[in-house]
Amino acid sequence: MDGEGNSRLKELMERSPNSMDEKGQKEFLAELQKAVFFLPVDIDYEVLDFTAEDLGREPNPEEPISFAPIVATSTDGKSILPLFTDMEEADRFDYSNFISVGCDEIAALLIQTDDDMDVVINPTHENAVGMSRESFLDFVSANKIREIEGMILVNSRPLKEESRFYLREHTPLMRKLSEDGVFTSKLPFNASFRDNFTEDSPYLNILIVPKGVRYLYVGENGTYGDSIFPPVIRFRLVEEDGNVFTWKCISQDLNVPSGRNWKWIWVVMAVFIVIALIIIFIYCV
Repeated sequence: MDGEGNSRLKELMERSPNSMDEKGQKEFLAELQKAVFFLPVDIDYEVLDFTAEDLGREPNPEEPISFAPIVATSTDGKSILPLFTDMEEADRFDYSNFISVGCDEIAALLIQTDDDMDVVINPTHENAVGMSRESFLDFVSANKIREIEGMILVNSRPLKEESRFYLREHTPLMRKLSEDGVFTSKLPFNASFRDNFTEDSPYLNILIVPKGVRYLYVGENGTYGDSIFPPVIRFRLVEEDGNVFTWKCISQDLNVPSGRNWKWIWVVMAVFIVIALIIIFIYCV
């Protein structure tokens, strides 16, 4: 990617999004959603098994190369995740390693980090645009939910009885992201029926989910767990014992798509058809 695909976004950034009219803001968000940015990273080259014999050939990694995003600091001491629309802007940052990322990958990085950082596009430019971590995640979740929430809701089923699910983490993010002991997920939430799922992760969240809460079982080969809960779902922390956190689901807000009501429309139509046939039969007799 050379950044040409972000040319319209860069043009729109010449004006502050807050000063745009409704049409301009919609176009800006549409361009932002499909943009691919350059993200500066630290790359761990030690995993490469590279010797003199490998000169002139592609190195053969023993394991995937790992990287960590570069977190910068604003003039007011705020942590920021710098993103660049093109290499011309990236070169101003005076850093050599970049990877290409879209909004979904950026959101995944923000979810996994403990820092409350802002996302800033072209931070070295006079027309830099910044979004808070929460605002960016809300933006991404709104677009992702429009794409997949309907599918999850239509295919999900209510629990027949109170059940326990499990979520293991490398860091206690559920605990850290909770407010007054309540964790709220605005994105589809993954967990597993199996308590040994990703058992190498040191922090265990035990989720007590009551009868009636909707979930979608996706099978034991799921990357993040075998079950998905449609958002918005909330858990209250009821017990904390070392690295083990016990939560109880206290609510699930569902924006049921209108398509779910088609079965009732067909029932009503069938009733009217039967009534019409009866009337026609009586009239003919």
